[in-house]
Amino acid sequence: MTSIKTYITEGIQLLKNPEKGFIFLNKKTLEYVVGAYLRLLLVIAFVAGAVNLLFSLGRTLFFDLTRTLEVDYAVIINYRMVESFSLIFSYLMVGTFLMFIISTIIKIFYKKLKYTELLKIMLYSTYPLLLFSFVPYIAISLLIWSIFIFSIGMKMHKSHKISKDSIKQRD
Repeated sequence: MTSIKTYITEGIQLLKNPEKGFIFLNKKTLEYVVGAYLRLLLVIAFVAGAVNLLFSLGRTLFFDLTRTLEVDYAVIINYRMVESFSLIFSYLMVGTFLMFIISTIIKIFYKKLKYTELLKIMLYSTYPLLLFSFVPYIAISLLIWSIFIFSIGMKMHKSHKISKDSIKQRD
């Protein structure tokens, strides 16, 4: 079983040199790419939830100490924990269902590309979002970065000619 550290290292390699990363992607199976994506999605969802909780509690503590506010910490902690858990589930929802919807829409425009290859490129191009989305207020720039990497992946993709009788046609 591959560790999260290996997936993060592969993601950093992709971000350093997208062309080399997509050459590496051609050697990987769909199962490996989906597994790496889902594991990183789970980790980043929990990291984002924890960062959100600490950031919001720190902000509340700052306002409590610098202003003359009456803060009920039990209620604030409960509210912020619920907010952080909803953020975790939002990451999981967006990372799975929305990714599926977007990939089916993109497949309409790339009819000659096999869906599994498109999905591998899409999942691989989300590494900027997976690695840095826990940082508050930079989601738009990460999305643009992911779109840029996706365009590089689509340019580098080479379709493989497969005969109709081949068992590889199922992919």
